[in-house]
Amino acid sequence: MVGFSETLAALRLLGHMVDVDEEVDRDYEAPQVFLKAALRGSYAVSLKPRGSDMPLVSNVYWRKINEVVGRMDEIYEKVEDAFTVLRKLPRDSLQHLDVMTSLASLSGSLPRVAENSPLLSRIASGYDADLTSLPAIRHVAEEEAPVVVNPILMVYSPPRRELYVEACKAAVIDEKTLVVHVPRRSQLRSAIEEALRSKATLPAALVVGADPPLQLAATPPSPAGVNRLLLASLIGQERLAIVGLGDKLYVPAGAEIAVKGYIEPGDTLPEPRILSEDGSLRGGEPMPVLHVEKLYMRQEPVFYTSIMDPRSSDAAELMRAASTLARAYVHTIFPAVDDVYVPPEAAGRVVYASISPSERRRAREIGLGLLSLGLTPHVEAVILFSGVDLRDPHATLNAVWSNVDLERDVLELRGMPSSELFHREEEATRILVDATPKEQRPAPPPQAAEKAEEVLRRTGLFG
Repeated sequence: MVGFSETLAALRLLGHMVDVDEEVDRDYEAPQVFLKAALRGSYAVSLKPRGSDMPLVSNVYWRKINEVVGRMDEIYEKVEDAFTVLRKLPRDSLQHLDVMTSLASLSGSLPRVAENSPLLSRIASGYDADLTSLPAIRHVAEEEAPVVVNPILMVYSPPRRELYVEACKAAVIDEKTLVVHVPRRSQLRSAIEEALRSKATLPAALVVGADPPLQLAATPPSPAGVNRLLLASLIGQERLAIVGLGDKLYVPAGAEIAVKGYIEPGDTLPEPRILSEDGSLRGGEPMPVLHVEKLYMRQEPVFYTSIMDPRSSDAAELMRAASTLARAYVHTIFPAVDDVYVPPEAAGRVVYASISPSERRRAREIGLGLLSLGLTPHVEAVILFSGVDLRDPHATLNAVWSNVDLERDVLELRGMPSSELFHREEEATRILVDATPKEQRPAPPPQAAEKAEEVLRRTGLFG
């Protein structure tokens, strides 16, 4: 599988990379360079951050997802086939030999453990393992800490004997401390809370510049309970190479940098105010702390980042592509769902779904099922459409205006577990909106409407 450095080399060879020769401040200036380049074209950008000898790279996925990761239509078919097999695991295997044969084919997508990796070329520990040496960025002056945007957090849970893989953000607090954004409703947060009860320390690593298939596999919206390493292998169409860092912790062998340490359950700090996907500044929620022990990196590493722009960034592009993977998963559960899309500008709070016209009567049932899937840890609303391009904001807005009766087509679910993005409370309200076309609703007799007009006129208030 092609690693991150090899991906950059291919982009440069194909003329898809711009190298900025002059030094640029990592705070405020570098994000602006990346944003303005994204608005003007599809080039990846590499620049020299002032005060660091490590190149800063972004826009790697922006408008290039098919070139970097692969054709999404082909990935969709392969991933949907795999999800179909995994969901049809038989109780009596002897009666389903075809499924068992398919499972044998999936075994070729299991990750492989590499004995060595360029990631292990440079290892810094003790005083030399200094987080402030990494060119983490600030977008605006109001951000309270430098941010590692779009890394992958890998955590091993001893109580569950499971490796968790999630894309996240992390704030650099000092030389040895990261505050990692682990959503309240994520599986990883659940694993950390369970480890607190058993007083288990969790080995963890923050990976910067991961293999592109794993970067996509770890990006929400993503299917809950699906092994991200297996999913990355399916996306890349070959086995993902991983390397062990000890303590049963594995990271992608093709990564640029891995920050290894541990999470002590119950050890939290208020998350600094940092830029969110929708362009707002949020912080203050207690988040887990990653205490750093070692830095692993290639001999000449680059520091990959996205910018937190809701439309023109790697983070937004990956979320759009991840919607394709979510559609493959959802379609195996709800065949009536033709498409799924999570608009990046909503920060993962809204899920759009398009259902077949013949299934519009089941819209509420399907919508409730989608809310329960947990495709994003921040989902607050599901909006159902039919026959609408979910990626066209004008078409979706028009469908909502035309098809939604606020009294009949909006369902509020109170007392649901809340997301930390907007709620300090533990409970919140989630919303289901049916924006599918409705059958013509029966109209009252004309004489009833005329009588109502007369009644209102006699009050003297309506002329």
